[in-house]
Amino acid sequence: MPDILNSCLYAFFYLIGLLGEPIIWVFIGLIELVVFLSVKKEFRDKLKIISLELFSAIFVSTAIVSALKLFFRIPRPCFGQAFCPLDFSFPSGHAGAAFAVFVFLALNTKNNFYRAGLIFSAVIVTYSRVYIGVHTWVDVFAGAFIGVIVGVVISFVVSSHSSAKKSALFEMLKIRR
Repeated sequence: MPDILNSCLYAFFYLIGLLGEPIIWVFIGLIELVVFLSVKKEFRDKLKIISLELFSAIFVSTAIVSALKLFFRIPRPCFGQAFCPLDFSFPSGHAGAAFAVFVFLALNTKNNFYRAGLIFSAVIVTYSRVYIGVHTWVDVFAGAFIGVIVGVVISFVVSSHSSAKKSALFEMLKIRR
């Protein structure tokens, strides 16, 4: 029974970890494009804004993490195993991307339940990377720190330079701008 439970938990955390993959966010962007084409014209500009904001958070976080991985060149704890990713370990890109996106969204909502859910999502994505053995705690804490900083900065820049427009997504979730 413990082997089945461990296998199920591994599969669960592997799937959760996919929320930190930039390609998954590209896929979400494609879904948003389909929604964009099907919504009323008045919401299209608002969807463009949220897409740009989320893309900015992911891009900046991924760029910083990628540069630091090349600078530090720390091998992964799973190095040499079949399932181990080929890039370096420090800092965690999944933790960086997850925290950048979810902190950005959490800072732009009035609903504390949504905020808690968003931050919990980032924590679970981050924990998944340690659970499946591809990162150490130091890797994920560094990635999370980078993601939090990026999410806060993007949120600050957007709120200080944008008009009072709300995106369609933020309006649906009762998220403030």
